[in-house]
Amino acid sequence: RATTARWVIGARSGVLDGTRDRLRSGLGASSDEVESILRLVRSQLELSLRLLD
Repeated sequence: RATTARWVIGARSGVLDGTRDRLRSGLGASSDEVESILRLVRSQLELSLRLLD
């Protein structure tokens, strides 16, 4: 169970880091702008998931 949890955490971290890099390079966005975009996406995703419940 612990090994699986570490694998999931590592995968999530890798996806998030890659997303940050692609947003920065693709949009020419600053780190602060990228973090703001990711917060917005996270909040919309949480809202969508709540509506499914």
